[in-house]
Amino acid sequence: MITVAPAFPDNGTGTCQLTNKRGAWTAKLPGTTLVRRSDDPLFYTCTTEAGETFTGAVPSLTEGGKLAASILFFDFGITDAITDKHRHYPANWTVRQMSPEEIALIVQPPSDEQAQDTSEIGR
Repeated sequence: MITVAPAFPDNGTGTCQLTNKRGAWTAKLPGTTLVRRSDDPLFYTCTTEAGETFTGAVPSLTEGGKLAASILFFDFGITDAITDKHRHYPANWTVRQMSPEEIALIVQPPSDEQAQDTSEIGR
């Protein structure tokens, strides 16, 4: 499990429902909560005490050094691949309303080829 500390843009108070394929958690803001690592995004639905709601996702990131060490020295990365120990979420982030398109990019980031194709647009 890892610690995350989402925050509202105005540093206000409220709650967040955090989910990934490994579980669901309720976080009180401001504050920290423990979540299980996963290779999929951490989705959130947060509500301020004033009733404003934000939905979005935080990408799962890799800790390449840990996986490389595991592959070389311990168990060929099998344990890390199963438990996602080489993955993490940013420790702190600001909750914001995300569009479905923004969430889709986090869920399914463009491949290198697609990113190159879109970079050619407008040239």
